[in-house]
Amino acid sequence: MIKKPYNCPVLEHFYVFEGLDGAGTTTQAQLLVQTIHRDGHAVDLDHEPTDGPVGLHIRDILGHRGHADHHSLALLFAADRRSHMYDPDRGVVARHENGVRVVCDRYLPSSLAYQGVTCGFEQVIRFNGDLPVPMRLFFLDVPVSVCLDRLEGRNERELFEHETFLVETLSVYEAALEHMAAQGSTVYRIDGTQTVEEVHREVCRYLD
Repeated sequence: MIKKPYNCPVLEHFYVFEGLDGAGTTTQAQLLVQTIHRDGHAVDLDHEPTDGPVGLHIRDILGHRGHADHHSLALLFAADRRSHMYDPDRGVVARHENGVRVVCDRYLPSSLAYQGVTCGFEQVIRFNGDLPVPMRLFFLDVPVSVCLDRLEGRNERELFEHETFLVETLSVYEAALEHMAAQGSTVYRIDGTQTVEEVHREVCRYLD
């Protein structure tokens, strides 16, 4: 049993999509934003890494245009995430307090899973401290083989988009989801091999 080590605030209208590369998190985040907007709510679409200076540096590393050792990369993710949450003007917490719903393509569980493989699960937890957690976390469950097939259409593979690493990452994701549930998130595991429309309908059913 994973204990609740920090006083992590739970944000009611912060929704996060997680899964391996190729699972469809970006598509489903976009669709949920469209649905929430049609329902008349103010909503933003976010992603991690962010488009801030640290996030862009991370993207360079992932895209083989820069380099950092694994611990440094985990710390960069944590720094980017803290700014994403707590920036006084555009942070998720500030927008949430102003009634804006935020849908995010990847968040803390991605670091727990991916960087958990490279530099240790408990270390990543320490790096990320007492960050807020989403009330609703959607994990798109897709086998590694299917994810790799979907990634074949991309022009360039990122740093972690390889079979051996993704197999390890999928295993660590189980601990990441358990950790998030212990912090107060409700985790919804969805069969990501369904059609895009079927996955979105299932997400909406959980929200209803």
